[in-house]
Amino acid sequence: MKRVWHWFRSHCLPATPHDLEKIERRMALKVTELEAKLTAIADQFSKGIDEVVAEIQTLKDALTNTEIPSAAQASIDRLDTLAQKLDALNPDVPPPTP
Repeated sequence: MKRVWHWFRSHCLPATPHDLEKIERRMALKVTELEAKLTAIADQFSKGIDEVVAEIQTLKDALTNTEIPSAAQASIDRLDTLAQKLDALNPDVPPPTP
């Protein structure tokens, strides 16, 4: 009998304010969890981009005034292009206006 009442209540009766509050709390918790996960992923991307860009710059600095094969230069150019594409995934935040 209890199962029948539960089914009837959940399918036929309107939601109570208490039901709505419970749903709102659960949704707020899920949004907070999602925000934390997205922030962590964005931080990982930012860290990875910074590391790749730093490595490319280190490589460029080491090769300054040095003749390198065209294939090596093509590889450096490709890495540079990939770093720019990664950087484009995470838009720059404009500085706050005073």
